[in-house]
Amino acid sequence: MTYDLINRIAKLHKKDKNISCAAIVRYLRTEKHIKVNTSEFSLYANGIENPPKSELVLSEADKRVTELEEKLKVKKAG
Repeated sequence: MTYDLINRIAKLHKKDKNISCAAIVRYLRTEKHIKVNTSEFSLYANGIENPPKSELVLSEADKRVTELEEKLKVKKAG
């Protein structure tokens, strides 16, 4: 499944400078207890690597990004 997270996070970053890929990774680690680092996140989000863990990471990141899009009233890309 494609989430287009990088572009969606970039749009959010224009509205709120505190939102970034690193902030999403921090959320995944602290709130969802998913062990992932920014390099892994980038590889998964760009489709370069696709281990079993990637779907969990991308799915949870998508949920968080969707929450932020709704909160900041940013249209979802696509």
